[in-house]
Amino acid sequence: MAIYSARVLTLGVNASDPALPDISEFIRYVPSDDLLEFWAANIGLGLSDTDPVATWTGVNGTTATQTDSGKRPTFDEDGIASGYPAVGGDGTDDILTTSIAPPAAGVICVGLKTPASLSGVKVVVGSYGGSATSALAIGFNGTELAGQAGDQNFTTLKGGALSVSTAYVCTLTWDASNCYLRLNGTQVATAAWGGSLGSALLGILGRNSGSPNYNTLAKVGAVAIYDAIKSGTDLDAIEDGVANAIGISI
Repeated sequence: MAIYSARVLTLGVNASDPALPDISEFIRYVPSDDLLEFWAANIGLGLSDTDPVATWTGVNGTTATQTDSGKRPTFDEDGIASGYPAVGGDGTDDILTTSIAPPAAGVICVGLKTPASLSGVKVVVGSYGGSATSALAIGFNGTELAGQAGDQNFTTLKGGALSVSTAYVCTLTWDASNCYLRLNGTQVATAAWGGSLGSALLGILGRNSGSPNYNTLAKVGAVAIYDAIKSGTDLDAIEDGVANAIGISI
């Protein structure tokens, strides 16, 4: 399983040399500038196949957790493909809650495998701020990639064509006025948004409890969250890193 980035240390070089990359760069995959957290199922878990996931630790030390044993997703050692693990829920109330509230501008990039059936609205990563115009999320609406930023929701912000049981890199970016959806590095939807993003903590595999969750049956192999919007080669680098983490090329 290719879990390292392309950077290689030369034997014999002084290990204390400040010019050398930090070891975390070998497992982060994604650029570190403005990175709030990056979770990858092949690091930070240390679980056996079908084990429940109580805590998923990201490369920056942030955890996504579930204290209720009845709502814990499970670890699937071949969830994306052979040798590329993922975390998956039951599609009803399994969710991991992060400690990250929606930033004013940012990126959510998810490496996932779609479920065997695509129907209805499903949230892969997101939060619900208490009203229909106060939320941030990315997921599906039927066979289309969909997202929400404030008053732009899964009905108005959607595009692209998804197939069942297929690995994808799905990206939502936003600033103070506009939001964008990308599927495998290609923009599929954009809109100007109003309302608010809310302050509820972001969840993985669904939205925060006590709200419309619309939890997904997708398998999530990697999640990157940034607190600044990215575009061009900067966004390409994030998406390529997430793609590498789940073993696909985009």
